[in-house]
Amino acid sequence: MDGVNEKTEKSILRKRAWSFGFTGILAYTTGYVVRNLLGVATPEMTVGEGATFTTEFVGLLSLLLLISYATGQLFSGFLGDTIRAKYMVLISLLVVGTVNIVFSFTTIAWLQILCFVLMGLSLSMLRGPITKMISESLDKDRAQFICTLIFVFSHLGPFLASALAIIFRWQQMFLYAGIFTLCVGAFAFVSISIFEKKGWIVFRASERTGFAAYKGLFRIDGVLFFMIIGGVTEIANTAITFWLPTYFADALKLSDSTAQLLNMVAAILNTVAPFITLMIYRLIKKRDVLLLRCAFPVAIVCFIAMIFIPDLLPNILLFMVGKTALSIAEAVLWSIFIPSMGKTGKVSSISGVIDCAGYIAAAAASFAFGQFAGANWTVILSIWAGIAVVGLVASCIRKQNKNA
Repeated sequence: MDGVNEKTEKSILRKRAWSFGFTGILAYTTGYVVRNLLGVATPEMTVGEGATFTTEFVGLLSLLLLISYATGQLFSGFLGDTIRAKYMVLISLLVVGTVNIVFSFTTIAWLQILCFVLMGLSLSMLRGPITKMISESLDKDRAQFICTLIFVFSHLGPFLASALAIIFRWQQMFLYAGIFTLCVGAFAFVSISIFEKKGWIVFRASERTGFAAYKGLFRIDGVLFFMIIGGVTEIANTAITFWLPTYFADALKLSDSTAQLLNMVAAILNTVAPFITLMIYRLIKKRDVLLLRCAFPVAIVCFIAMIFIPDLLPNILLFMVGKTALSIAEAVLWSIFIPSMGKTGKVSSISGVIDCAGYIAAAAASFAFGQFAGANWTVILSIWAGIAVVGLVASCIRKQNKNA
C-alpha cells in the first residue's frame, strides 16, 4: 500500500509541476516575445522601405522600456513576495497587451513613449511572482527543473518575434501580439485560480517591508556577486539581442529577411544554452564560479576576433559562439542560483533586485549602442568584449562556494 501511495503522490506532484510549468512558460514567454518586438522591427522601422523612425528615437524607446522595467523590478520583486501571483500576472499582461495595440495605431511621439514606459513597468511584474509560486509550491528538484524550462522557453522570445517580423509588417505584428497577450493574461489568471482552489499553491508572504527587506537581501550569500553577473548577462540578452538584426542588416549588409533568420538561429542557440550549462555544471562537480570563468573568456575572444575577421561566414559563427557563451553564464544565474533560493522565502525579491541591476546596465548599453549603430560597429564590438571582461574579473574575484 505504501508503494501505491508513493506512486500516487509522485503522480500528483508531477501533474502539479507540469501545470505550473505550462502556465509559467506561456505567460513569461509571451512577455519575452513582446519585449523583443521593437528590436526585430527596427530594420523595417528605420532603414527599410517607407521607414518613418530614426535609430535615435528607436534607441530612446528601447532605453525607456529597459529603464521602466528595471525600476519596476525593484518594486514588483518585493510586491511579488506579498501579493499573489495571479493578480500580478493578470495586471501585467492586460496592460502589456493594451499598449501594444495602441502602439500599432498611434503616430503621436509622446504616446509611443508612454506605451513603452507602461510596457516596461508591466513586464517587470512577471518573473518574480512566477518564480516564487513555483519555488515555494514544489520541491527543490522539480522547482529547478520547471524554472529551467521557463528560462529555456523565454529564449524563444527573439525567435518567435523574428518569425512575426518575417510574416507581418511591424504595425500588424504589434497589433496581433497585443491581442494574444490579452488572451494569455486571462488564461493565466483562471489557471492559477484553479491551482489555488486545489490547494496546490504555497504562498509565504514576506514579513519584512521597506528598508529592512532590502537590507536583508544583501546578507544572503551570492546576491551581490550575481547582481554583477546579472548586469553583464542582461546586456548580452537584451541590449545585444536588440541591436543584432540591425548589425546583420547594416554592418554585414544582409537583407532584412536574412537578418531575421540569423536572429532566429541565435535564439535557438540560446534555448540550448541552459541544457549545456547544466551538463557542464554537473561534469565539473557543481562549481558554478569555475563555469563562469570559462564562459566569459570565450565571449571575449569571439567578439574581439569579429573586429579583425570581417568575412561574412566567420563573423557570423564567431558571434554565435560568443553570444552562446554569455547565454551559458546567464543560465548559471537563472537555472542554478535563483532556484536554489527557495528556502529563503525571498525568491521574488532576489529576482527583482538582480533583474533591476541587469536592466539598468542593459538600458545604458542599448542607448550607447544606438549612438554608434550604423556609424562605428568596431566600437560596439569592443564594448561587447569589454562587458564580458567585467564578468570575468568579477568571477575571478569571487570564491567558489564550498557547498555548491
